Amino acid sequence: LSTISGTCADVGPAGIEAVRVAVRIDGGYFWSGTGFDSAETPDTDPALWRPVAYLSPSATSWYFTEPCGSWISGGRYRVFLRVIDRAGNISQQTDWVNGGNFFRVDWTPPVSRIITPAEIDYRNTTIPTITGTCSDGVGVGVTQVMIKIRRSDGLYYSDVVGDWQDSEAWILTTLTGGTQWQKDVSGWANLWVSGYKYDINSRARDAVHDPGPNYEVNFTTNICIYDTTPPTSKINIPEHNTWKNTLTQITGTVNDPIIVSPGGVPANIDRVEISIK
Repeated sequence: LSTISGTCADVGPAGIEAVRVAVRIDGGYFWSGTGFDSAETPDTDPALWRPVAYLSPSATSWYFTEPCGSWISGGRYRVFLRVIDRAGNISQQTDWVNGGNFFRVDWTPPVSRIITPAEIDYRNTTIPTITGTCSDGVGVGVTQVMIKIRRSDGLYYSDVVGDWQDSEAWILTTLTGGTQWQKDVSGWANLWVSGYKYDINSRARDAVHDPGPNYEVNFTTNICIYDTTPPTSKINIPEHNTWKNTLTQITGTVNDPIIVSPGGVPANIDRVEISIK
């Protein structure tokens, strides 16, 4: 917020002489001219009514810039206006608690996190609901979380077309309770195909109006590998139907095959178990 601005008019014939502005941290100190450091009010310290930087020649518009380098992201403020005409009549706001124009400043991007699937998630069942959390800290609050699903063959899932496509696609989720989000994907028949890796991003947006909302910059990325094909194994030693007078080691080979191409990613071998009867 680089300027505070507004309009003014005098219904009488005298015309506008001066416009003054007072700004305070909501529930806190007033702007003194050098900082938000005054515990007084303009009633007790008239110097807290600060002159505007510009009043138009017709005295119908004005702007004020003094505190605009001192905002704190997440800060809550109230701005009050005092207009004086050439006859000495004064119009001003004096309810220092609830009056004036209330506004918030927030330039900090919100953040989001994916809960389901886990950060690296190996599965042989599909995920019915993608879930996560979001936060805007001391900011104005999260209004939207979107997700992006990219498959290991380079395609993106679009809920608009209901299938995979070459171009990037963001999918709107549902906010629950202001700090959680979810997307029901149980009815998306084409989404989960065994043999692929899925990179899932989430991106939060906050409620800033002017000049526009803040978007999460560093996306959360969780990886899901969906694989329903069993691996194969073979015993090399001992050979089938042989007699041994000594056996110091049982060996073999295993393989988790790539079942789709291009871009197939198997879950890979987690462990090998043997049974001796």
